[in-house]
Amino acid sequence: GVSAILHALREDFLLIHARRISRKIISKCQLCKIFISKAAQLPTPALPSFRIERSRPFRHTLAGFCGPFRYKRDSAEVGKAYILIFTCAASRAVYLELTTDLSTAEVFGALQKFVNRFPSVRFLLSDNGASFVRAAKELKLIYEHIKEGDIKRWLANSFIEWKFATPAAPWTQGAVERM
Repeated sequence: GVSAILHALREDFLLIHARRISRKIISKCQLCKIFISKAAQLPTPALPSFRIERSRPFRHTLAGFCGPFRYKRDSAEVGKAYILIFTCAASRAVYLELTTDLSTAEVFGALQKFVNRFPSVRFLLSDNGASFVRAAKELKLIYEHIKEGDIKRWLANSFIEWKFATPAAPWTQGAVERM
């Protein structure tokens, strides 16, 4: 800094306008600019509306897999199991469902149990795992192919909107990743 330069200069020399000269030298020095500069501060973006609005439990849900976890079967073989985590976006409540693999059938089975337990689910955000993408497509096909009036009206009211996080961006699923 300026004070250190002035102290070093005044030990041996008497310079006129030494402070101004040292400030000018420091402002041109690239290495000094690196050490003096402040860290960049990006503005914090606003939270999505579904994270802060009051709603029923698990109305807005985040989903993700964790695992594999090894376990010993009855036949003394070692097997793999995964946990499908459902997290409420507003309250951060957690619902865990044990699955044997990452298949679409297992996602549907876990989703069926989850929706039976919490029928207020309307929005589901998950990562871009192949089983999640396939389950969302099949669920949409099921909704589109039902023709009956009463069932179609009921499905229109209970339709689950399934969205996916940005690919290769785990921070968009931060709540599930932390759980």
